[in-house]
Amino acid sequence: MTNHLQEGVSSLLRCKISGPLRQRDEELWCAMTSEDYNPRMVSTLLFLTLSTSGLFAGAALYLAAVEHPARTSQGVSIALQEFRPTYNRAAPLQAALAVICFLCSLIATRPRSRP
Repeated sequence: MTNHLQEGVSSLLRCKISGPLRQRDEELWCAMTSEDYNPRMVSTLLFLTLSTSGLFAGAALYLAAVEHPARTSQGVSIALQEFRPTYNRAAPLQAALAVICFLCSLIATRPRSRP
């Protein structure tokens, strides 16, 4: 038991990890070495995160500032006729941008050992 504990502590010190981690997490962290850190990949993921969040925010701002007032100024019946097909086309785009932004930010900012 003591030997196993000493190995666990030494592996934590080798990997520069602090805090309570489970056995599986320790192995995962130790597998991630400084050679796995790729600054170009992180920069690309952060760029994708920023661009997809910008597109999402820009589309939402355009709809709120331009499309909605223009359609509602023509009357409720015309606005309803236009909003339904537009929403059906916009929802998958917004969902895809949100998912891409979330995944890229999650991967790019995950804790790792740096050189």
